[in-house]
Amino acid sequence: MRKAFLRSLWIGMTMLLAGVYVIYQANAHSNGQNIAGLTQKGGNTSGCTCHCASANSSTTVSFSTAATTIYTGHSYTYTVTVSNSSESGAGVEVAVQRGTLTAGTGSQVINNELTHSAAATSLPASWSFTYTAPSTSGTDTLFGTGNAVNLDGSNGGGNCTDVWNFSPKYVITVVDLPVTKAITLSRNSISMGNLRVGRTKKDTMQLRSTSTASITVNTSLKTGTAFSRYPTTSSRSIANGTQEIDTIYFAPTGRGSYTDSLIITSDVDAPADQRKAVYLNGTGIQAIYSGGNTLAFANLRTNQTKLKGFVYSNTGDDTLFMQSPSISGSGFAIATQPTRLALPPGVTDSVVVRFSPVAKTTYNGTLTLSAPGFTIPTVALSGTGIAPTIAVTSPTNIGGVRVNAQTQGSVIIRNTGTDSLHVSGVTLSGSNAARFSISNFSPVIAPSGQGVVLINYSPLAEKFDTASIAIATDDAANPTSNVTVIAQGLAPHIAVQPADTLDFGSVRINAAPASRGITVQNTGTDVLNLASAVPLPSPPFSLKSKPSSVDVGTSAIVSINFAPTTVGSFTGSVAIASDDLNKPSTVVYLKGAGINSALNIPSNVDFLGVATQTSHDTIITLQNTGAAGVNILKYTLTDASGVFSVKDSVSHTIAGNSSIHVTLSFKPTAAQNYSGTLTLTTDDPNAHTLTIGLAGHGLEGALSISPASLDFGTVDSGKTVTSPVDITNTGTAGVTIQSVAITGANASMFGVKSTLPALPATLQTAGKLNVVVSFDPPGAGQFSAKLTISKSDGKTTDVTLHGVGRSVGPILPDTTNLQLVSASTENIVITLKSDGAKSWISKITNNSGHRVKIDGVGLMSGTHYSETLTSPDSTIPFLLADQASIYVRISLLESQAGTYLDTLVVMSEQGITSTLYPITGTLTTSGVASLQPKSFSITANPNPTHGQIAFNFEGIRLADAQVLDLMGRVVAEAHSVTGQWIWNGRNASGEAAPNGIYIVRTSGKSFAGESITASARIIVQH
Repeated sequence: MRKAFLRSLWIGMTMLLAGVYVIYQANAHSNGQNIAGLTQKGGNTSGCTCHCASANSSTTVSFSTAATTIYTGHSYTYTVTVSNSSESGAGVEVAVQRGTLTAGTGSQVINNELTHSAAATSLPASWSFTYTAPSTSGTDTLFGTGNAVNLDGSNGGGNCTDVWNFSPKYVITVVDLPVTKAITLSRNSISMGNLRVGRTKKDTMQLRSTSTASITVNTSLKTGTAFSRYPTTSSRSIANGTQEIDTIYFAPTGRGSYTDSLIITSDVDAPADQRKAVYLNGTGIQAIYSGGNTLAFANLRTNQTKLKGFVYSNTGDDTLFMQSPSISGSGFAIATQPTRLALPPGVTDSVVVRFSPVAKTTYNGTLTLSAPGFTIPTVALSGTGIAPTIAVTSPTNIGGVRVNAQTQGSVIIRNTGTDSLHVSGVTLSGSNAARFSISNFSPVIAPSGQGVVLINYSPLAEKFDTASIAIATDDAANPTSNVTVIAQGLAPHIAVQPADTLDFGSVRINAAPASRGITVQNTGTDVLNLASAVPLPSPPFSLKSKPSSVDVGTSAIVSINFAPTTVGSFTGSVAIASDDLNKPSTVVYLKGAGINSALNIPSNVDFLGVATQTSHDTIITLQNTGAAGVNILKYTLTDASGVFSVKDSVSHTIAGNSSIHVTLSFKPTAAQNYSGTLTLTTDDPNAHTLTIGLAGHGLEGALSISPASLDFGTVDSGKTVTSPVDITNTGTAGVTIQSVAITGANASMFGVKSTLPALPATLQTAGKLNVVVSFDPPGAGQFSAKLTISKSDGKTTDVTLHGVGRSVGPILPDTTNLQLVSASTENIVITLKSDGAKSWISKITNNSGHRVKIDGVGLMSGTHYSETLTSPDSTIPFLLADQASIYVRISLLESQAGTYLDTLVVMSEQGITSTLYPITGTLTTSGVASLQPKSFSITANPNPTHGQIAFNFEGIRLADAQVLDLMGRVVAEAHSVTGQWIWNGRNASGEAAPNGIYIVRTSGKSFAGESITASARIIVQH
């Protein structure tokens, strides 16, 4: 480096000295010794010329991207890097315009310029250093120069084997340090520990301003519960570098943990420090008295003593300081004082109370416990002095017992006192004391309880006995209690009803027994026991039931059955044995009569002959010739065909020597013989079932129809032929004919010509009905139908009808007086004749060879002409026979000269065929000049149509077309049609045209330029 300097030395020294110097310079640069001033600082441009005369672009020197704007006096670390892909080592120099450089690892500072302390031995090579900004603001610049060397120990003598380059100037903006505000806290939490409730504890902390300016602070508590603070003024100022002492006070109002936060807000710069919190906690402690508020001694016998302790404890966390307890109220006293008055937390103590009742009453008192600063509830003392009290009922009735028997009664002893009653003894006294004895007694009776004295009683007579008992107890107020005891000797007494004879009346023999009852009444003072009741003779008398006993003042029934097996009168008796000492046996006499019934019925019922499906009724008589009535319980029919029935099949009762009537019905379903049986079930044990034989036969009519089928052969269309059908009743009953009708696919081709009777009508046996059937074919073809005879039973009989229609060959149209004939090939030809100045007769002749149905004749428009059907005098529609004609008068209605158009329409076969003849009439001053058809036509395909249809206009060059319904309303239309118009079968609203007959009408110009009109009829069938 520094080649200019080396060159000056080269001129003044020898070659050897020059070589030594070059080696020294290369070594000096490699070690960075005293090398400085080679950067662009101060406008220098020579660089490291000792290696090469000029900078080399393959060598790059760059500063790392660090802060470009820094505060005055602040330091930052930068890195300078030298790169060259062709060299092996490197050195560097960095200078600064205003700031200060501090060397890092591998570098050193010489004359405030940074250079390497040792050459780098690899590339790229980097050195880090510290830059400290000047104390004043402005801009500053880092200058760098780096060399890349081959590490051969020589600088190459300036031959550029070692190269160098300047770095881009790195400009730094130095700005003044801004004014800052910051705060530090001496503590971030304060714990107050445990503190007795009602006391106050304080602690402090410091708020220090670490700013370059004073700060403004505010403090507050988050909840303010148990904690308070000082100072409390707002917007307090703390100069920079100073501090504020804040005091926190803790005053718990109750036990438990308390937490809060001291919130510190300030105007410091850092947002995170503008609101800071110091966590506060503390625990309130307190002594807690825990004890009951009652002390109950329950029951204690008077003049006795009972001790009971009242226990209390300190469940708090501080010492409880008690005072000596006291008692008020009679009967109570403190037996033992508490063991301590200062009660630590968790410790239990007690005071013992004495209860000494002197009377049978309730005692109440108060135990008072106290502690300074505490409110302790008083303790209610209670106890009851108890003692027994005897209560007995005198006199006491222990009931009765049968004479010479023994019973046991009791005297109830009740203890109405409050302590147990003890019975020490019971004694008997009195004039009848010998009838009584003490069996046992209750020795101890609980309070409000009761005991008994059991007493035996043995009467000798039916009367009342009394005695007195003395009861000794520990009831101090009533040690002996006396009770009068009453008892009674009892005996039963029997009475019966009827007292003499029990009459059964008349009873059917061998039937269910008849039962009658004897009422037994107890008129005594004890239960009457019935040992037996024996009816004699047996049979026909027997015992049905008897009670075992009868209570005092009540009655019971002894039931006797009477079941005679023969007709006659019967007598007997029943002996009733009881424990009535005065009447041990009571006798009642018995009598009754046996009777029977006798039912006479017919053995057989014959209904003879009855028409089928017809009901016939007959009445039978059921007679009872016996004295006893008989019940008919059920009627049972044995009838496999189900043709017999009993109309009144309810049960009947037939009194003795009387009769009833029963209606039977027979309804045969076929012409045959029927039989069955009717079984009567009765309550007569001697004739439980009776049978009646049933017979009858059904009568039925039968229709014979001749012939069974009718063939009319071949008949020309338009002609009518007839043939008879004979209907004969060959059966055994009349037949009702409901209707006679022609049915089938071609029913309209056939008909009934004869006059029939009003139907429905009955054809009696051997009766005959003649039906004349006609065949009238409309044209060629095979035709068949049926003559259907319907009967009232819903059955039908058919006669097959058949015929062949033949069409007569076509005949040429009559052209007599024909002014102009169209090219139409229709079978109906129109001929016009003049009949006056303004009207013509149109003759319409049927040349088809068969009848034609004419549905209408008329003008299409009727605006300029009118038409009148003059012959025949028929109402349309009608049938026009072959070769027959009708006449229509056509009259021109106009009076002004001109040509007038219309169309004569002949509709036949229900609109399927229409013959259309346009009419052109020209009126001149001398009358009608001409009236003629024109040669043009409309064809429609398909017709009938199910939707779309094509209209082809022949002989018409340009036309307007309309589709009209039979009311003349426009359904669809088209204008300026040439040759063909396709109609989609829909109206102007897009809706499908309803099924029916429509007319398509056109008006326009022929190819000759004539004005023409044409019409056709179509059928729409969806």
